[in-house]
Amino acid sequence: MRGSLQFPELMKSALLQDLPTEFRAHVLDNCTIRAFEEATTILSQDDRVEGMYLIAYGHVEISFLSPDGALSIIHHARIGETFGEIEALADRACVATCIAGANTTLLFFPTSLLLDAMGVVA
Repeated sequence: MRGSLQFPELMKSALLQDLPTEFRAHVLDNCTIRAFEEATTILSQDDRVEGMYLIAYGHVEISFLSPDGALSIIHHARIGETFGEIEALADRACVATCIAGANTTLLFFPTSLLLDAMGVVA
């Protein structure tokens, strides 16, 4: 099923809310839906990022491990929030570890889709 039909509430997410309706649907329909039944590491600190994620259902814990080994939970991202976009667009290593909670569904946007989308909007 297309992302725009499966997750219509995301059409109003902060990421997409100011874009034309047809374009929002195009973006959601061209992502990859990834569902996780168990807690799963999506991005690891210092790894390369291949795209951005939008949370469709569930939550993602974002944590940072300092050089001295101290672990800090810096955010619990919820439905409609994104992660990985800065690193994907800047072609930089991930600054934090992102773990999807059990029963979480994410929409994955590869960097190429993000860059194409920016070209359409610009």
